[in-house]
This record gives sequence, structure tokens and C-alpha cells, in this order.
Amino acid sequence: MGITVFVVGVGEESDISQSTLETIAGTPSRVFRLTDHDFLVDDQHPRDIRETICNASNLCDPHPCHVNATCRQTGGTFTCTCNVGFTGNGFTCTVVQCPALTAPTNGALSSNRRQYQDQVTFTCNTGYNLVGPTSVTCLISGSWSASPPTCNPVQCPLLTAPSNGAVSPTGQISFPNAVSFTCNSGYVLNGAASAMCQANGQWSNPVHTCTRTPCPVLAAPTNGARTPSTGSNLYQDQISFNCNTGYVLNGVSPLTCQATGTWSNAVPTCTHSNLCSPNPCQRQGTCTVTGPTTFTCTCNQRYSGHLCQYACEDYFSSSEASRYAVYDNMCYWFSPTKHRRSRKYTKARADCVARSSGRGATLALIKDADTQTFVEQYLGTIVSGSRRDYWIGLDDRAREKHFKWNDGTALVYQNWARRRPLHRGKDCAGVMASGKWDLYKCRQRKAYICQMPRVW
Repeated sequence: MGITVFVVGVGEESDISQSTLETIAGTPSRVFRLTDHDFLVDDQHPRDIRETICNASNLCDPHPCHVNATCRQTGGTFTCTCNVGFTGNGFTCTVVQCPALTAPTNGALSSNRRQYQDQVTFTCNTGYNLVGPTSVTCLISGSWSASPPTCNPVQCPLLTAPSNGAVSPTGQISFPNAVSFTCNSGYVLNGAASAMCQANGQWSNPVHTCTRTPCPVLAAPTNGARTPSTGSNLYQDQISFNCNTGYVLNGVSPLTCQATGTWSNAVPTCTHSNLCSPNPCQRQGTCTVTGPTTFTCTCNQRYSGHLCQYACEDYFSSSEASRYAVYDNMCYWFSPTKHRRSRKYTKARADCVARSSGRGATLALIKDADTQTFVEQYLGTIVSGSRRDYWIGLDDRAREKHFKWNDGTALVYQNWARRRPLHRGKDCAGVMASGKWDLYKCRQRKAYICQMPRVW
């Protein structure tokens, strides 16, 4: 602290000059003179000097306190108080300080100052947003005016996965993270496979689309065509193939575009058709090509149908099936010629009905020249015994010389061996080995020809 000097001179001017005393005191107001030494020991003079000194002096001048303190004099005493922003006993004052601040993660401080009334400003790096106060001030209390802010990353808009695809990861994405785009099996991505959330809150790439995986373009086979004629080469598309007239397709149709971008099979080829290979005719029928897309089947005598698919034994009695023959899609059965197998006319007719399982069979009805030719040709192929005559379904038993077929129709076409057949008790007709007709007694035993009803 500072020292204030007061001077008391004892004696006359000749003993010590006034100027000398003032020089010592620094000012005339702090100079006291006593002319007699006795004045120093009496009661009154020292008391007067003391009171004068105390009343006349400024204890705060010179400044007795710390430079950052204020001096206040009260009577004969003074106090020192640290100024605002400082702390201490007045003789020692230190500046008020707030706790040291650290820059927020992904941000910065304007300064490291932390004394009373210092202000610190915060900023965030690019891509981060300031959450909290932009600045804080050091208070007299030694604490900051607010809690420091944080720097949160910028968030980008939520993304929607592309149709037939996915985005990963999902949810809210912030700077500087990225997402990836994928497509389902059978689809390909059009555009970038990833996007990054940028500092400006925008995505570096848009969400692209997933389109169907393409397969190689297929051409129609030579001598053929494809359906549809163009396009349809994307995942799950199908293309069918066919061949021109006279050609056959070798391979698989349709083909499907697969998820791998490949077709399910190779494109088929069209080769010249051989309609008779393999033989389409059933039951050992003979196939003959009649045009680029047509063929005919020549059936064995027992079979019929355009593919020889019909057999008499499939519809009628299968007993002695080899004796069936087909004409005009009707089955005829020629009985054996052995005597023990021969029948009277009415019995022969009944046997025919039985062979047809009651479905209306008759003895053969030879009503036209074509049927007559068929019977003659077939009779020529039969290895027969001594008896070569066969009952046919013609008689005049109801009225002499008025012949009726078994189905009740009148005789029109005729093929008699004689111009006028001899009756003489002969009322039932038969066909001879030559194919000609003749009359016989109905009770005679002969082979016979059954005509079955039409079934196909």
C-alpha cells in the first residue's frame, strides 16, 4: 500500500527552514511546526497534531488498493473492494473467468477468451446445423450465459424404394451418409446404384427405376414365324413360334425370358415335314402324303377312320375278329364256310343280331354296285371250304316274287345269276363265290354275311 508523509518541525525557522519541511512532506498541508520541545510531551499539542493530520489527510491517495479495486475512505479508515469482473480482498484482485469452452463436434469457436463479459461465437462446419445459441457471454457469476450449442448433421428427405426394388438403409439419412439401390430378381437398375446425402440437404442422385431384365432379341426361325412379331424380350415375356406350311417345328414353344436375361430354351427350327414319319395311321395302316399338309391312311380290311382308329371288334363281338371287313364305315362279318358252322337263313339272321349285341344287325344288304364289288373282292380273298355260298339279307317269304331286304326296303339293284331266278320253293337269296346271286330254300344251311349297324 502507499505511504503518506506528514512532517512536524520543532524549533524556529533558524533551526529548520519551512521549505525543507515542505520538501520532505511533499505539500505544505502536511507540515506542522512546534517552536518548543516541551510541546511534544504535553497533552494538548500532540492530540491537536494527530487530529489535524487525521482530518486533513486522504487515505485513498495515493491509491492503497489493487489496481483493479476501488478505495473507499470512512473517517480515519478506508476499504478496498475489487471492481466488477474481479474477485479478491481488494488488495489482491483477479479477473473473473468462466470455464474453458471446447468447440462443438463438427464446429468451431470464435475465440478461446473466457473472462467476464467476453463473448464467444459458435459456427458449424458445412453440412451441419447449429442447434442452440449462436454465442454465449461470460457472466459475473463465472458461468456462461447459456449451454454451448451442438452441430447436428443436415438431414436429407426420406427416400421411397423404386418399384420392384429396395433402398438400404431405410429411414432418415443425414450428411454425409449414403444409401444403395437394388432391384428384385429379373429387374435391372437404370441409373446410379447409390446416392449420398450432401451438405445442402439434397441427394447426390435421384431414385432411379427398376426395369425388367432384357433378353436377347429373337428372330423367327427360317421358314417360320414368331408371335408377337417384334419386341416382347423383357423378363417374363413369352414368344411363340410356328412353321410355314410344309414344315414342322423342332424344339420348344413358347420361350420365356428369364430373370437371368436368358431364354428358357433355344429358338426352335422349322424343317420339311414328313407327315408319314412317324406313321400317324393306327393298326398298321399305310400312310400316303397327299399334299404339303395332308395325308391319307389306307386301313387294313378290319379297320376304318381317317387314322384307322376304328375296329369292328371294339364295337361288336370280338370272336373271330379276323373275319370282319369294313366298307363305307360299316362292319361286315363273313362266317366260316365249314358245314358245322353254316346256318339256316333265319338262324343266320339271328346270329347276326346276337353278334351286334342286339343293336340291329342284319344279313348283308347289297343295294348298289359298289357294295357288290366290295363283297366280291372280299370273297376272293377268303380261303374257304367246299361251300362258297353266303346268305344275304334278301327274301320274298312274305309275298312271292316281291323281294324285300331285311331292313324292309324293296329290291332295286339286282345281280342275279339268272335273268329270272327259279323259285320252286326257294325264297331266300345268297351270293355265290362268283358274286352272283341265287335263290335257295331257306332251310338249307349256308355260310352268311352279317352287316352291322353304322357306329362311326
